[in-house]
Amino acid sequence: MGRCMQCVECPDQGLGPEMDFGDIWMQSADDDIVDDYEEVDDQEEPKKEILQIPGRKYDSEFGKARRKKQFVEAAPSHDGKPCFAAYQVTYALWEEPDDDDEPPANRRPLFGIRIYDVTPEADADRAKDLVVKFDTLLACARHQPFYDRLEVVAVPLDAHLSDLEKAKICTAYDDAERASRMATCHYAFYIPPYITDRYYRRGLVMIDRLEADSGWENLFTESAARKTLVARNMEPVEPAQSRYGSFSVVKWQPRPKTWEEDEETPPPADHAHCLEQPFEHFAYEFGCAGRLRRGIETFYIHYVDEGRLDHELQRAKEAE
Repeated sequence: MGRCMQCVECPDQGLGPEMDFGDIWMQSADDDIVDDYEEVDDQEEPKKEILQIPGRKYDSEFGKARRKKQFVEAAPSHDGKPCFAAYQVTYALWEEPDDDDEPPANRRPLFGIRIYDVTPEADADRAKDLVVKFDTLLACARHQPFYDRLEVVAVPLDAHLSDLEKAKICTAYDDAERASRMATCHYAFYIPPYITDRYYRRGLVMIDRLEADSGWENLFTESAARKTLVARNMEPVEPAQSRYGSFSVVKWQPRPKTWEEDEETPPPADHAHCLEQPFEHFAYEFGCAGRLRRGIETFYIHYVDEGRLDHELQRAKEAE
């Protein structure tokens, strides 16, 4: 493997050498993406490339007309808790349309974002309903041509628990679920690390309040200028005062070396960072500038294309 210049995951996990900018020419991530697209445009069989990397699409191969279809399916759960996944699949004009609703495993996006419903009302029916609504709501907030997979897990918790207590339960559960899926040594329903976050290796979303009759489904509107979603009412509001609900972006597994490089004391290994926000900020967090999808281009172009993911799965297989 070549020198890693794009993420912090490779040196941390032994998937490639550390970043070293002292004796090489600097090149922006955008230039890397452009070069990669030029290589793809020279290929004669774009169909094969699209099927090889689920979730990565090449706009230059699709033309202007395309058709999108949403798929929803039950996702693996190591202890049986309800978990459902939803994602969008794009079909080009030259592709034969599917005649049934069977989820196409060869197109299921590799990049997954886990959302935990920890409200007391959380159950299987609500998890499936939420993942469909979230995926539909966020469809236009996603930066093309890279696609993600949303998963909603139902983990009902006592409302009197603190946010940090809820976060610790979710992170422990997510660690167990990732270990279970990695043990299969397969791409299916892969849970990615935060490969571009300098301070934490893992992250998830925790929904701790969502008012059913508040009209949250109609809260956001599409901004044609920015090609993303914006809340209709973005007046400053505290999470507890939001009429729609609240959620938290939870990060854990701190990277000690990064903290030390910044001359800061690394937090304990079991530390979790929990940022509670009003539901009005939900769409922003999933946009191309938000925390949750910030590394998606790097994930597909660098982590998947260059074989880091294969190497990680191979190590999981050898550890059996």
